Amino acid sequence: AGSGRLAEPAAAASLPTTLRQDLDRVRDALGDSLPAEIPPGALARALTAWTQLFGAVSFELFGQTRNVITDHDALFTTSTRAMAAHIGLAG
Repeated sequence: AGSGRLAEPAAAASLPTTLRQDLDRVRDALGDSLPAEIPPGALARALTAWTQLFGAVSFELFGQTRNVITDHDALFTTSTRAMAAHIGLAG
């Protein structure tokens, strides 16, 4: 952390061929806005974190954790920290 580099997860799984092809299309669509040195695995983890964040916000907005969780801030903080670690931003 602090080096400007993403940490590679200890157990980085190989990507299915179809997902790798999809990520190549994403990279092509983004062009120069996505640095070439970002590996496909890091891009997949970033997309996973984005969808998880979207889900967490949706759950909060539509009360899906009502009567289940009392400390919504703690749940959101825990979720975002887990996703930061997932993409290599925290260690």
